[in-house]
Amino acid sequence: MSDAEFQIQALGDVRLADHASGALPAWLWSADGARILWANPVGAQVFGAANGAELAKRAFGPADP
Repeated sequence: MSDAEFQIQALGDVRLADHASGALPAWLWSADGARILWANPVGAQVFGAANGAELAKRAFGPADP
C-alpha cells in the first residue's frame, strides 16, 4: 500500500479522520505494542520514518525507547 492509500484509508475512518490531517503527531499501536498500525505524517516523523506506510513495516521490541 502506498503512503497516499494509507492516509486516504485513515481519512475515511471517522475515528482517525481528525488526526490524519492534524498538525499534532498521532499514531495507533497494535494491541501487543510490536507495531504501529497507522500514523499521520507528523507522527511518522517522530519515529524517524518518511511516512506512515514505512513506519507500519517496522517492528518494535522491549529494547526500543
